[in-house]
Amino acid sequence: VICMMCQARQPVGQRCSQCGVVFGKYYCSVCKFFDDSGEKPVYHCPYCNLCRIGKGLGIDFFHCHGCNCCLSISLQDKHKCLEGALEGNCPVCTEYLFTSVSPVKVICMMCQARQPVGQRCSQCGVVFGKYYCSVCKFFDDSGEKPVYHCPYCNLCRIGKGLGIDFFHCHGCNCCLSISLQDKHKCLEGALEGNCPVCTEYLFTSVSPV
Repeated sequence: VICMMCQARQPVGQRCSQCGVVFGKYYCSVCKFFDDSGEKPVYHCPYCNLCRIGKGLGIDFFHCHGCNCCLSISLQDKHKCLEGALEGNCPVCTEYLFTSVSPVKVICMMCQARQPVGQRCSQCGVVFGKYYCSVCKFFDDSGEKPVYHCPYCNLCRIGKGLGIDFFHCHGCNCCLSISLQDKHKCLEGALEGNCPVCTEYLFTSVSPV
């Protein structure tokens, strides 16, 4: 790092080794992260292996090894673990939840409890959706059509599931009707484009192609 005061080049650290100026009020030697704003407290979680906004583990946050993320200490021993709870994108803003600085919570309409996204309320036990995908953070309570998650497409699709009414073609890199298995010619990236008629993106479309 180069000190802007004396121009000395040196290994990354909180202070200049030559003139002693402090580069940042907060400095993490693991993340090599500086923060001099002082607007919000910052701490390093050794389990998440990154810096987060908060006073620290055991103060206002704790690391849940079941959910594999940091949660408000008010939820300690009061929530139901959901493996990889934040390992995905927000379905609304698409921000990656694990590194987001915004609190990730869902509000139960029955008891008003705020909690990490999951299928059931950790307080009153109400089910938020008959179908819930922990990867996509997707809920469906209509029950009109079956829904399944494809680990290869990495999204939820309408259907009963792989090996039932759909299969994933690794050549086409998409899910196709099981009636086409061993009966179609592979076309790489078959659905990686927009429909020339309605302009809908084919890969995530719920309409039959």
